[in-house]
Amino acid sequence: MTSLTHALTWGVGLGPGPLEPADLFLLRELGVGAARVAVPWAATQPTGRGRLNAAALGLYDRLTDDLLALGVQPWLSLDGELPPAVDAAGGWLSRDTASRFEEYASWVGEALADRAAAFLTLWPTLGTPPAPPFLSSFPAHHHRLLAHGLAARVLRETGAQQVGLGHHFAPAWPARDHDADGQAAALVAAWRSGLCTGPVLRAAYPAPVVALLNEHAPALLDAVRPGDLDTIATPLDLLGVGYDQPAWVQARPGAPLGLDVGPVPERERNGAEGLTQVLTDLKAQLGEAGPPLLVALEGVWAAAPLPDGRVPDSGRVRFLEGHLPAVVEAAERGVAVRGVLVGELLDRGEGQGLVRLDEGTGARVRKGSFGWVAGVVRGG
Repeated sequence: MTSLTHALTWGVGLGPGPLEPADLFLLRELGVGAARVAVPWAATQPTGRGRLNAAALGLYDRLTDDLLALGVQPWLSLDGELPPAVDAAGGWLSRDTASRFEEYASWVGEALADRAAAFLTLWPTLGTPPAPPFLSSFPAHHHRLLAHGLAARVLRETGAQQVGLGHHFAPAWPARDHDADGQAAALVAAWRSGLCTGPVLRAAYPAPVVALLNEHAPALLDAVRPGDLDTIATPLDLLGVGYDQPAWVQARPGAPLGLDVGPVPERERNGAEGLTQVLTDLKAQLGEAGPPLLVALEGVWAAAPLPDGRVPDSGRVRFLEGHLPAVVEAAERGVAVRGVLVGELLDRGEGQGLVRLDEGTGARVRKGSFGWVAGVVRGG
């Protein structure tokens, strides 16, 4: 690796709930400089209104102090499962959910802003909204962005040092070298990525998206009210970049909206070339004054332990070996990459963690990817 990898802040995700002393030891051994801590809305404010649950909040108060004692920056993410009452009232389809989220963020900020290095309002974020023709997702998406903007403002009022959000970005590639496929791919790219960057960075949804909605579902645009876009465009200190596999787009008369969207061929899936494109495209959109990026390399691979208990985790190692150079290449091209998140610390069966957790015995087994990440972080 180049010296650029050593200039990055390396981070790892921590699932909800307390950490055991063994987990803090693993963090120290891994050598990362930051940890993304998910503060679950449903657990800390079960009713979606009023003061936070003191016991639940206390877990994250102590965890924040534990991380600081290790020299690890706490990056607190607020997004998560909705409180049941908020979900029952319409969830993100209801505009009131944005106000509920603002209140939740204000309570968390009052408790933790004095120690948190950064807040990430939405993570792993908005996700990639469904590609056309699933236009009905637009109001929920808009309300989530509005929640981000409201939360960002109130967090700064509580003294937050840095505020950002994350989004899953994915290239859209034409399936054939045809102008029609290129136009269709541009539309899908505007939907998948521009639906976040447009309002967040420029206080405007992409023109192709607005035209699409006006043509096929104009009532959905009623979700956007005067002043919303200015709120959403509250300046960012950080932008989290999750990477999804590219979409293969083909124009097809007679199909919904005149196009088909599918996965790329297996040989291209999650290819590093797509990640480089995402990062360089973001540089063009952000400009010189844009926020720095936190890149999430969070590939998921199930890896069964060998008879001797080891978990080689070779799929994740190959993913990291292939994609970290893409991040470095983008940085060499002038993309402002602040840090890299390399998945979760503990794997509770989802395939995301660097350490296998045996739920029955509580044993922690370092996967092969744990050693790989530790070697890169420490200069190996």
